[in-house]
Amino acid sequence: MHANQVKAALKRSLWIALCIAAPAADLRAAVACGVSTSGTPFGSFDVIGNEPRDTLASITISCTGKIGESASYTIALTQGTGPAANRAMKSGASLLRYNLYSDSARRQIWGDGTSGSSTVSGSLTISASPTRRVYTIYGRIPNGQRLAEAGAYMDSVSILVSY
Repeated sequence: MHANQVKAALKRSLWIALCIAAPAADLRAAVACGVSTSGTPFGSFDVIGNEPRDTLASITISCTGKIGESASYTIALTQGTGPAANRAMKSGASLLRYNLYSDSARRQIWGDGTSGSSTVSGSLTISASPTRRVYTIYGRIPNGQRLAEAGAYMDSVSILVSY
């Protein structure tokens, strides 16, 4: 085969694979869900103090569809810098450990279900459009990080909603 024939064969194979993998269309009205967040600003952190720095944020799941339809979903948070069990914010080469939790006691790490973390699941029945549910994210920078240098620390964590 010539290079052009190989490329054409690969394109056909890829197209066939995509067609096979695509689910059949459902002609019923479907529930559609979206997510928004308030972000998790920690503010200033005292590396010399003996107190952790806690913050709260929210995730809002919003679904639309035909009244009476239901949507079950799972909310996962990606790892960011480091595995979910050991997240860190960065400022240049410096790191500042923190984590995000699904409970107010800050014991259940909210992640993707790996590395000792768990996801949060729920369901909504459409009663008005849109139907919403709000979840609280409990953030914490633990104390004992005296080697952290002054700076603006950041990390990026994505919210994944499966429904």
